[in-house]
Amino acid sequence: AFAGESIASFKELPLFVPRGRYEVDLYPNHLKLHGKSVDYKILYTNITRLFLLPKPDDIHVAFVISLDPPIRQGNTHYPHMVFQF
Repeated sequence: AFAGESIASFKELPLFVPRGRYEVDLYPNHLKLHGKSVDYKILYTNITRLFLLPKPDDIHVAFVISLDPPIRQGNTHYPHMVFQF
């Protein structure tokens, strides 16, 4: 893939933390989250851990991405992103 070309895109993914629905674009060295009011660019080297956790309903799973340094939204720091699938 070229520098400006995304490998994969996901539309309207629900996130619990930070709250909202985001477009997620995966690139060779980073991922981009695009929400209604915020955009994040996260380097893969900033991802420290990945967890796939079953939800109690046995239908959905939570996908947790741990970050160092955490992403910021105003004065709030988010060391983890939590997706639901």
